[in-house]
Amino acid sequence: NVCVFQVSPMDEHGYCCLFGDLQHTLEALETADKVIFEVNKRAPMVFGEGIIPVYMADAIYETDYQIFQLQDPPMGEAEKAVAGYCSEMVKDGDCIQLGFGGIPNAIGASLTNRLDLGIHTEQIGSSMAKLMDMGVITNRNKNLDKGLTVGTFIIGDDFLYQYVHNHPRIQVRRGRMF
Repeated sequence: NVCVFQVSPMDEHGYCCLFGDLQHTLEALETADKVIFEVNKRAPMVFGEGIIPVYMADAIYETDYQIFQLQDPPMGEAEKAVAGYCSEMVKDGDCIQLGFGGIPNAIGASLTNRLDLGIHTEQIGSSMAKLMDMGVITNRNKNLDKGLTVGTFIIGDDFLYQYVHNHPRIQVRRGRMF
């Protein structure tokens, strides 16, 4: 079987990053008969388990495609009301998980006055990057992976992709069943 993987450009050590998703990507890479890397110069380098040596590829080609943009949906009154109830339950220092969509984005927008939140999630999205950029997310009270934002995939807008690029405190890891 032949698998094509979108990766970031190679770094000075000969490594690239499987872009965005580690839900099943490493398993596919490990079992493929032929591996092709699509090196997209717009793909961010994100640390974690998706950092792989470029020599794993049987073939490489370069692209400059726009990375998929998941735009925030508008927040209506219903989303804001649900977010208000949810944000009342989140205390300073809590570890959160947000998804994507109107309600999770509204919850993220309602947490801007919290301190030292942590993230351990499946999806790292734009609302989380905004909270990290504001200093709301520090991950310093987490019991596991203290100081790190950890997720399984990244999807969002250009702000997110630029924010996570080479960020030393963000890691993408494969999801595991325990």
